[in-house]
Amino acid sequence: MIRRCPDASCAQEDGDGPPGTSSSLTTGWAGHRDVATTLGALDIRVSTPTIFHTVGGHTLRVLAADLRPDGSSVVTGSADHTAMLWDAATGRPVRRFAGHTAELRAVAFSPDGTHLITGSSDGAAIVWDVETGEHLHTLDGHAAWVGAVAIGPGKALALTGSGDRSAALWDLCTGQRARVLTGHTACVTSVAFRPCGRQVLTGGWDGTAVLWDAGTGRHLRSFVGYPSPVTAAGFHPGGGSAATGHADGRVIVWAVDTGRQQQVFQGHRMAVAALAFQPEGGQVLSGTSDGECTLWSLEGRGVLRGFRGHTGEVHSIVFGRDGSGLLTAGGGEVLLWDARDGTQRKRWRPAPAPVCGMALSPDGGLVAAARGTSAVGIWDTRSGKALPLSPAKPPVAVTCVAFPPDSPTLLAGGAGLSVMLWDSMAGSHLGSLDGFRTPVSALALGVGGRSCLTGCLDGTVVLWDVGTQRPLHHLEGHSYTVRAVALSADDRFALTGSADHKAILWDLEAGRKAWTFRGHASPVNAVAFGPGGHTVATAGRDGKVVIWDLRTGGRLGAFRHDACAVNTVAFHSTEPLLLTAGSDHTATLWDLHSGEQIRQFAGHAQCIRAAAFFPGGERIATGSEDGTVRFWDTRSGRLLVTLHAGDPGFLWTTPPDEVAECGWLWTDRTDRVHVLRKDRDSGRIEPLGDEDAERCGYLRTGLHNRGDMVMNRLNHYELYRRDIEILSGRFAARQLEQDLRTRRLHLPR
Repeated sequence: MIRRCPDASCAQEDGDGPPGTSSSLTTGWAGHRDVATTLGALDIRVSTPTIFHTVGGHTLRVLAADLRPDGSSVVTGSADHTAMLWDAATGRPVRRFAGHTAELRAVAFSPDGTHLITGSSDGAAIVWDVETGEHLHTLDGHAAWVGAVAIGPGKALALTGSGDRSAALWDLCTGQRARVLTGHTACVTSVAFRPCGRQVLTGGWDGTAVLWDAGTGRHLRSFVGYPSPVTAAGFHPGGGSAATGHADGRVIVWAVDTGRQQQVFQGHRMAVAALAFQPEGGQVLSGTSDGECTLWSLEGRGVLRGFRGHTGEVHSIVFGRDGSGLLTAGGGEVLLWDARDGTQRKRWRPAPAPVCGMALSPDGGLVAAARGTSAVGIWDTRSGKALPLSPAKPPVAVTCVAFPPDSPTLLAGGAGLSVMLWDSMAGSHLGSLDGFRTPVSALALGVGGRSCLTGCLDGTVVLWDVGTQRPLHHLEGHSYTVRAVALSADDRFALTGSADHKAILWDLEAGRKAWTFRGHASPVNAVAFGPGGHTVATAGRDGKVVIWDLRTGGRLGAFRHDACAVNTVAFHSTEPLLLTAGSDHTATLWDLHSGEQIRQFAGHAQCIRAAAFFPGGERIATGSEDGTVRFWDTRSGRLLVTLHAGDPGFLWTTPPDEVAECGWLWTDRTDRVHVLRKDRDSGRIEPLGDEDAERCGYLRTGLHNRGDMVMNRLNHYELYRRDIEILSGRFAARQLEQDLRTRRLHLPR
């Protein structure tokens, strides 16, 4: 049974605390632990303000965004099937809108900001009340995804565009479809209401934009210029002009009443993904699939300004009503700008950066994560603090990291044509391995950090001397991307897995193949040497894990990880246990003798990319595309702590317990923690501002932000439980019970 705290994302497991213990005590009385302990021991409940916290926002990438007309809020739609409302001033979440069963592809506010419409790959659009979060209507009728949405002036009609090659107008009083707009020969990618509300515009992948009569659904005019798909469209604030953005990078401005081209802007190298007119009407801003935003003059002055800040596709551009505010969204980030001078006002990431690779140091004292960006994160698992690493130059996206068995050297590779080396304790950059023809996709370090094995996208495998930073062997045998590499404990053998469906064991002293393992029907994603050096494991996208005998090259056994792709595999150092993890968001512990599943570790919101045992095997770590590294107890399967690894600094959280109903925090990045207040009577939830006294008190080190509670739960679970007993009052209650049993107490009548 689960007891929920005010935020549905925070759950407390019943049974951890004594019956009747009020977990809300420490929320309202955090500064008076002695009072809370006494009340807890006596089972006295106290009514307190409902203050709670959440961390992060969406669990998957953001695909759409809109700015509320008054500039106060931002809404985002995500691949996690939800939309979220954010406070534009603080960048903190206010409300979640959940109701779709697939990714959200489009979001839009009504002109007055009171309603919200969301479009999804589930084929439906939903209309919501922004203030209450109430689900008002489901607009269901398209035969494919809904990728464009709008609400007209007066909120009488909504407009949707779909992959079924049609658009539809909906009556918002009844939620029923009023008219179907057919005529496009490919998917409809963009929709807009003319400011007067009497006509609508649709743009399609067939290269045309069409003007329709909103009252009758009649086709009024087509705008046809270049044979390039229309990827964005919108009306000029005055309604006399419209603009279309195209897959070939062009932006075209049209006269709505005649259908003639007025201007053509060329200069983008990639497809236009979003556009919007400045409210005063003299400019149009376009964003592209490579992160470029360009402001064009409609008065013959060409390019006025570029807005630089995105590293991925800019899928959303919205001006505020007064023209001073501007939202752009893409590449996982939302940026708010001063549209007049191009300066950034606010920047935040609604969903965490993914953990693409993860590694533990030989003693388990450090954990490193590759985030798919140029920044590599490294944290001390004893103190929880982040360690500084000097930046590598030039900055490249890092996707894989590795520690050697007995050295502080950290290696990182990725999109650049080099592998970077750091001293993980000092944080200093030691150099790089250069000369790759294609990006590095896998790497491993040998004993003492003296040798390094790399695999690349072109199928090449190279053994390097780290000291001289020169290659020792080029191992040729794979025909496609090398996805996984490993070195044996004595550095005599290397094991590689590839997208060519095979794994190869290499004799490094001879510089040749020893065995080729063919047992997978899809790419081999992971490889590992077993303890003792007599067995190896290979795992693939086909969900199969195979154990091989190194002496004979024969197959010893196989497991299937729920028919999903397996991305990582690891042997226990002393016991016959195997750890696998993959695209089903879970890790699985196997008995190598029986072939049976022992336990699953579930909790990640996205694909697990890496998993490893701590020394001794009592704990495991898993790194996921949801932006977290989670640490688990191997025997019980208990989640110990979560490291939010997507950003600089450190942020650790724990599951809820009987004292901290939303769990404990340990962070130097309180800006990433959202503290909210829930009104008991109305149920209204509001975020607390940075200077709010309740927020500051909640996050003050020593209250909810406690490194001892978080890191003891990871490293010394018995000490953590002892502290919980003291804080909850259970310890005092046990002492009282013992006194009652050992001696008679005469209580006054």
